[in-house]
Parts: sequence; C-alpha cells; structure tokens
Amino acid sequence: MQKEHIELLCLLVEAARNVSQKEPFYALGPPLGTTLGEVLHNGIPGREFAVYLGDVQDLASLGLITIRHFNTHGGFDFDVSPAGFAAYEQLRTETSERVGQVSETMRSFVESPLFSTRYPAAFERWLAAEKALWSADTDARVTEIGHLCREAMQYFADALVAGVLAGDVDANPTHTVARVRYVLDRREAKPSERVQAFLGSLLDYWGCVQDLVQRQEHGALKEGERLVWEDARRVVFQTLIIMYEVDRAITVRA
Repeated sequence: MQKEHIELLCLLVEAARNVSQKEPFYALGPPLGTTLGEVLHNGIPGREFAVYLGDVQDLASLGLITIRHFNTHGGFDFDVSPAGFAAYEQLRTETSERVGQVSETMRSFVESPLFSTRYPAAFERWLAAEKALWSADTDARVTEIGHLCREAMQYFADALVAGVLAGDVDANPTHTVARVRYVLDRREAKPSERVQAFLGSLLDYWGCVQDLVQRQEHGALKEGERLVWEDARRVVFQTLIIMYEVDRAITVRA
C-alpha cells in the first residue's frame, strides 16, 4: 500500500472503533470542478474529512473495505472489512511502518535499555497495553488496557522509590502520587522557581492520568459511559508521556 492508503485505512479503522454502535461510512462525490469528495462518520474527528475517493475505492479493491451501496450522485456507503482490521493491526505493530503513533523520541526512550533496566516491570506492562491497543480485538480489551497502564504506573513509582534512600515514603503501592512526589522532592539538584512550578504541575498531571487509567480499568461504570477506542489510545499514550517526563525530571539536571 502507498502512504496515503495506509493513513486512510488507519483513520477509518480508528473512526469505526470510536462509536458505541457499528455504523456505515458515507462517501459523497466531489462537487463539480473539484477532485475531492467527503467521507462522513460519527467516529471521525469533526465527523467528516475531504478525500480523493479513488483512494477509498483502492482500499475496496484491496479488500480492506466493503462497499455496500452506490447512489446516483457518485457516492456510496461502506464498512471496514475484517481484512482491513487485520491489516491495521499488522501496520500498527510493525515498528518499521508505524503511522501516527507516539513520537520517535519517546519510543526510543521506552525501548531503550535504560528504561527497560530501570523500570523492567513498568516496561513490560506498558508494551503489553500498547500491543492490546493496536490489536484486532481492542474493543474487547479496553479494561485490560486500563489495568496494564495502572500496573505500569505503580511499578514505575515502585522503581523510583527503590532508587532513593529509605525514609518516610508512603508504603502503599496504589498511592503513586505521594510516592512520585517523595522522589521528586529529593532530587539532587535544587530546581529554580519555574522548574519547581513545573514539577508541581507534573504531579497534577500524574494524578489526572491516574484517574483516566482507573476510569479505563473500571469500564467507566462510575461515570455511566461507554468506553471507545479513543479512550484506550489516550491512556496508553498519556501513561507513556507521564513516565517519560517524570524520568527526565529525576535523571536530567535542570
């Protein structure tokens, strides 16, 4: 597949996973004098996007989408096919063809020997969550992803605490905000006022991510909401970002 086909397929699969009930995509033919049509679906950010419909039809010829009906105005409705979901999973799990995933800086961080050595249990749990995110059965694994991210954050905090001198640290592994605060407060370098303010915000950020992860693990039952793929993507990405930032705050002098 060409790059534009890969990007289009990924957008369609992720849109299909972002609605609570399955619904078709609608492709509208381009207005006279233009070359781009539109695809409409409630799972798409903004609910629509402009696209060359030839690319959509190319996906159909590859068996990655199934066109259901054509109309008299050059439009049609379609669904992502099982082969499309399988191709998406393969694309998302092949490191050589990652499309739109976490930044290369953070990927190199989480895959580096430094991270896996300092935080082996957190490393294992986060990679398992990421693999579940890109899998073909993500919809059935949304709470598992939350559980894995919660464990990643807890094991990360455990490793941080183990790296400082024993003291009056909170021994409860679920109290990750207090444990991370304990370690940040014991940084060797005394931070400037602005860096100190950032560290305080970083703790707030950690707490927000922890709340998101717990919501994910419990299936948003407390909120009475239905989790979709975007919820799973958010917790996987944000768990990595917050671990990255906390590690940098502790290991890099600033």
